[in-house]
Amino acid sequence: MVSQRSIGARGDADATTAWTRYAELALWSTWSPQILGVRASGERLATGMTGIVLGPLGLRIPFTVLQARHADRVWVWRIEPFGLTAELRHTVEATDDGCATRLDVRGPFWFALLYPTLSLPALRRLVRA
Repeated sequence: MVSQRSIGARGDADATTAWTRYAELALWSTWSPQILGVRASGERLATGMTGIVLGPLGLRIPFTVLQARHADRVWVWRIEPFGLTAELRHTVEATDDGCATRLDVRGPFWFALLYPTLSLPALRRLVRA
């Protein structure tokens, strides 16, 4: 059963800073403590990019970037952890006092329920100055 769930976070970082933290793969581990590293076909988000996110305990999550629209600060990727497939859509928007980010998760019910909850602390760090 496929489900969808969305979460968001607001912070005092400007939208360009938050977007750069997404766009530059080498920065992912600076705001997402569960990410130990990224091995990818490039250094900056690009449509068609493939790679592997490295996590704790040897966890390796293959991914493909389905869409990267830098001007709009939107990117979508497909991840394939644990033999399942999920699609994640990320956005960053400027606000009067910083920025807001949103994550839309589409995948198996248990994943769509669990992943956003586990991701919220990282999203809060992403948008913090």
